[in-house]
Formats: sequence, structure tokens, C-alpha cells
Amino acid sequence: MFWPTSASSPTTPFANAESCNRSSAASPDRTFGNTQQGGARSISVASSDGLTVDQKISLPRVPSDEDIHQMNWQMRPMAETWRGGRASLRWLIGAPIVNANVALRAKDKQHARALIAAHFARFLDTCRVSVTLDGPLPESGRGCILCYNETSFIDVAAFGVSMWPHVDRAAAADIYAYLPFGRSAARKAAIEMVPRGNRLATERLLKRMVAAVRRGERLAWGGEGRLYGRDGIGRFKVGASLIAIRAQAPLIPVVFHGGHHALPLGSIRARSGRIRVRFGTPIPTTGLKEEEARGLADHVQEEVARIYAVLKEACREDA
Repeated sequence: MFWPTSASSPTTPFANAESCNRSSAASPDRTFGNTQQGGARSISVASSDGLTVDQKISLPRVPSDEDIHQMNWQMRPMAETWRGGRASLRWLIGAPIVNANVALRAKDKQHARALIAAHFARFLDTCRVSVTLDGPLPESGRGCILCYNETSFIDVAAFGVSMWPHVDRAAAADIYAYLPFGRSAARKAAIEMVPRGNRLATERLLKRMVAAVRRGERLAWGGEGRLYGRDGIGRFKVGASLIAIRAQAPLIPVVFHGGHHALPLGSIRARSGRIRVRFGTPIPTTGLKEEEARGLADHVQEEVARIYAVLKEACREDA
């Protein structure tokens, strides 16, 4: 084959290869053979007349441990949201079925509570949240009021799996009565629905609660009367204090910590973690009068806030 020549061009098609080889020899970062350099590999290609051409082919970089950690960190919110949404949906769909089983099949209070606890346990397991309990536990047969805080729905679930052995009767917001079979299931489990906006019905409920505490029952009553929704303690209402004063029974502060981090109110993002439940020192009410209920409620709130701060600091140190 005829190759055109000129004064300025080589006479063979491999002249450029010779030039490439000469520049490769002069450059310290170009080598012959099959070698790895940085993120590229040098490969020697031989021509028909024995000349070689050194070429570099860029290869994909192998992700480092730091890259993998960064990718996992970026994917975590999506995984946690999926987990919390799945847990919440399963709980909502299963609640009417569980309520029906409790209302129609539960043999007694313990059986009813075991069914409710199992449903809450599935919710917590899906969210990857555990529950621990400590502090001086109330004795059976000695009437008292357990006044506790709640920051999010996952605290309700934590109550449902940990508190039943230490509670004879409980109060719950009447919103749960709107679930199918909710009111019937609550009666089987000795849970009283607290009416809202009906003073006469609330007064009748308080009388029943006072009578139960005087008989030696341990009553659980939410101090805030709602889910607070923040990382802290909300204003306590006087309901628990009125019952304690009328029954002349001790009021025990109970603190739930970790719910706001695990599943904040209004969110379905479930972070794995632990909810700590701590029983405080009983507060006596002997000799107190009803007009002192507001001051007693404030005192219990302060004690719950103090214990909450202790648990929060311990959680921060563990992290």
C-alpha cells in the first residue's frame, strides 16, 4: 500500500507510536507492561514491526470503607421512614382485629392485656425499639396512682408491653374508642376511657377511680393528658392529683424517655433505639386537700422533668 510522505510527516503509520514511546520513556508516570497506577491501568500494545504503544485505560475506583459508610448514612432516612411507615400501617390495620379478639375471646383481664401487649410488641419490633424498666416498683394490693409522661405514640406502645404487671387499672384518651371494638376491648383490659369536654362524665370517672385506689388498686394516669410531641415534659393536669388526694394514696412519678428520638410525634421515621421507663419515689398525699391539687401536679411534673433530664444525660453519655 502506498503511504504519502512529506517533509513534516513520518513515512510509516507507526511513527506516531515511536513518538509515543519516546514521550513515555521521558515521563515518569508512564510505564510499559500491565501495571496499575492510581485509578488507571497502563497496557502495552505491540505493533507488527515490534514497536509498542503505551496506553492508559481508566477503571472504576473501588469504593472505600468511608464511601460505603457515607452511602449507608444517606440511605438511612429512607430505610427508617419505610420501617416506621410499615410498623404504623400494620398496627392500624391490626388494631380492629386485636380489639375484636380481646372483646370476644379474652377470658379475663390478664388474657386481654396479653393480646394487646403482643400487638404493641410487633409494632416495636418492626421499629427496632426495645424497652427497659427500672426503679422502685409499686407493690400489689397497695393503692397508688402512677402518673407518667408521653412524648409520642411509641411511648404508648412501650407502656403496652412493660407496664401491665405493675398496673391494675389504667386510663386512656377516648380517641381510642373510635377504633372498632375499642371500647369493649378496653373494658376487658380494665382500661377506662377519659371523656373530653364532659365535666359530669369526667367527675363520675374520677369517683370510680378513687374507689378503685381505695380498694388497693394501682392506677396508671397520664399526667399531660395527651401526647406532648416534644423532647421534654409538658404541663401536668390535675386529674391524677385529685384522685390521689381524694383517696389519700401516694402518687408515683413514672418517666418514659426515648420515644421522641425513636419516633417523633407526626413522623413515621422510626430510628432504632431504646425507651427507658423509670419509676420514681412515691409522693405522699396524706393530709392534702383538693385545693392543693394544682400545687401537687406541679410538684409531680417537676420530679418527672428531673428524672427525664437524668435519663437524657445518660443516653447522651452512652452515645
